Amino acid sequence: MRIVLTLLFLLLSSHAFAHQISTGYLTLQPLDERAGTYRGELQWRLFDLERAVGLDTNRDGALTWGEVQAGDKSVTSLALQAFTVSTREGACDVNVLPKWQIDKHYNEAYVWLPLQVQCESAAPLQITYKGLFDVDPDHKLLLNLVSPDQGAALSRVLSERSPTVELTVTDGQWPGFVEYVYQGVVHILIGLDHILFLLCLLLGCVLVRRHDYGRAPRWEGQHSKRVILWQTLGIVTAFTLAHSITLTATALDLISLPSRWVEVSIAATVILAALNNVVPIVLRLGWITFGFGLLHGMGFAGVLGELGLPPNGRFMAVLGFNLGVEIGQLAIILVVLPLLMWVRNCRWYWRFAMPAGSLIIALVGANWLLERL
Repeated sequence: MRIVLTLLFLLLSSHAFAHQISTGYLTLQPLDERAGTYRGELQWRLFDLERAVGLDTNRDGALTWGEVQAGDKSVTSLALQAFTVSTREGACDVNVLPKWQIDKHYNEAYVWLPLQVQCESAAPLQITYKGLFDVDPDHKLLLNLVSPDQGAALSRVLSERSPTVELTVTDGQWPGFVEYVYQGVVHILIGLDHILFLLCLLLGCVLVRRHDYGRAPRWEGQHSKRVILWQTLGIVTAFTLAHSITLTATALDLISLPSRWVEVSIAATVILAALNNVVPIVLRLGWITFGFGLLHGMGFAGVLGELGLPPNGRFMAVLGFNLGVEIGQLAIILVVLPLLMWVRNCRWYWRFAMPAGSLIIALVGANWLLERL
């Protein structure tokens, strides 16, 4: 019981559902390929800069443009230390230019720093990024190298795990695609709301609802492994198809809903799926799973939007991220389903553990719902 209460406390105090991804943006475009001259821009969240250098000098919790300008030396120093650009001939000179601006990405304020980079020769460039990992180990940098005519761009995601990349504008898109696959895997594995919703579905896949005459309806273990696998396949397929549709459509700006209400709706799906395990109202979950999956796809798209999409190659980035989500989801199923099949015929599982676990998940979902309202 103590373990259960501890787990409940940790889940209720978790802010994984409302987690905001810390993302920076670095864009470079060659002005003169022969001379190795590049112009560009670096964008960081004001929230991250405040944590890194302390721009809020009066400590009133409201960062003003005057405070940002007053901290220009600290920000410039941080930017020059944050990344290095080099070629085979040696390091390039990086300068932060004046005329800063404020930009906005996904309801987050960013400072926009114009850059000039001078190298001894043109590509290939090696870029190493080490900025802001001390304030957020999960921080990411979306790097775009744009061709001189802006007709093509290469995009890479740099992180603490992979801070260095070597590229030219003639490189293919495959490395960027692989990186977005990796990011998709990571974000399904840290997306507690999506994991708990999937877990609610799996908890009931190994059981069957008995309605014997003269007795109250009750859960029992499903004896047929074939039936379990078909039920799981049907539910997972419905969920996968649904969230793939809305993830792609939302990320490509084909549909758009307020992110706050998407998050509220996702929390509601977790509650409803959990309570349906305790008091089953819907026994055939295919269509309802498809409907709920549409909302979860918009949630995945919000994560992808915060991470950033390359100006060119957006479809490949969305495809890679979607594939990564499916790989991560499959990994969860391969771990959880065999365990549930192993305990499905134990009385303690279908009578106590499954309902109690579902109630805990419902409480977590209710906590998220109240946070987002």
